[in-house]
Amino acid sequence: ICPTERESDGLALSSRNTYLSPSERKAAPVVYKGLLAARHTWRQLSSSQQEPISASILIEAARNIYQAEPLVSSVEYIS
Repeated sequence: ICPTERESDGLALSSRNTYLSPSERKAAPVVYKGLLAARHTWRQLSSSQQEPISASILIEAARNIYQAEPLVSSVEYIS
């Protein structure tokens, strides 16, 4: 397994991204930003507490980022 190659704005390099409209392409990096927010939250909490971290806290961190993007109307799952 190797790291995902990304554009400078965080969007994964993929031939499928050529199908995005200009507005979708502009909004697409928000997906990665949401995942980074969840990772940041997990790292902060895991260093400061010994109890398991609730997935709902991590999902909320990502959703807070996604809600700021008008083109993201719903989130089906976060994994």
